[in-house]
Amino acid sequence: MRVLFVDVGQGTCQVILTGRRRAIVIDTGSHPRTVMRVLRLFRVETIELLCISHNDEDHAGGTAKSSSRKNSKWKKPPSLVMGILAHYQDAIETIAFVPDTKFAKSRFGKFLVQLEDEGKIRPEQLVTIEVQATPKLLWESENKVTQLAVISPLGGNTASALVKKNANASSAILELRHRGQKIVFAADSEYSQWRDVLRLRSNRPVDCRAITIPHHGGLMSGTLADLRWFAGSAIKADIAIVSVGTRNGYGHPGPETIKAFALSTSQVCCTQITEKCCGDLESVRPSIVGVPRFPCRSSTDKDVKRKKRNDGSTVIRSNNVGCATTISAILTDSGIDFERLDEHRRGVDKLVSNGHTPLCR
Repeated sequence: MRVLFVDVGQGTCQVILTGRRRAIVIDTGSHPRTVMRVLRLFRVETIELLCISHNDEDHAGGTAKSSSRKNSKWKKPPSLVMGILAHYQDAIETIAFVPDTKFAKSRFGKFLVQLEDEGKIRPEQLVTIEVQATPKLLWESENKVTQLAVISPLGGNTASALVKKNANASSAILELRHRGQKIVFAADSEYSQWRDVLRLRSNRPVDCRAITIPHHGGLMSGTLADLRWFAGSAIKADIAIVSVGTRNGYGHPGPETIKAFALSTSQVCCTQITEKCCGDLESVRPSIVGVPRFPCRSSTDKDVKRKKRNDGSTVIRSNNVGCATTISAILTDSGIDFERLDEHRRGVDKLVSNGHTPLCR
């Protein structure tokens, strides 16, 4: 089995390849193009589980996307629906989702209900994500060695998030378990959820091989003290993964967040690199680990955005430059092994030696 933390730019997507042309998809990014490239590369025919952590566009947008195709026979171009749900609608065994405040208005929610109304998806295929005092098993391998479980949200988290209209506060937190080791998919979860998770575990930290840092490395709803508690006490992770786009307007990743995880001895790996870490992004294109091995949003060609200044001049700004790009982990008989971590360390060290200031150093 292989776990891919897919570089979808500013968004989140993970694909677990379970063998025999089958896969689990956790979130999809904002557009289906990259995750579909991954699934085609590995000739995936069946999605055992499609899990949408919450209904923000950068996590669920790739499930259903409208597009237009020009055709001279039409006065108006017809609307087409593309994405994971459209392509695999007859080959998805289970769809798990959180019915948060954005679900009813999201493309994912609308298309899901449409497919159910048309009889293309049966009601029993749909599972809402919510747990009680113990984790809820979503998937288990045939040999029962590997499991995927939900550890949050609790019922109270969901109720509070609905009242406060905060979809992040009921974001699904998933735990992949394999031979005594774990990978935690944290989506855009909040501190309140993690305090409940630890309380139910007798305040024992979540010890894992890797965690996806919530909010693309941005600040969660809380204080810097909450952040230090989360990165230093609540989580014990060998690897902290940030899914982020080079050119994003949110200020991700946040220096405070990256520093907190780096100080906790986690190796921080970002899918793409930003100007916060490197002043000359074109010098490291396509990525600091070299040519990407798996489909990703990072570009091997010059990919820039042009922005006009008030004085009329144009600024050329690099876009989609890889850091670790799509990150791969292999599930073996001895545990969970991550690939190309040494290349990533050397790449970051080279940035430092060339006078740049990567946040994870």
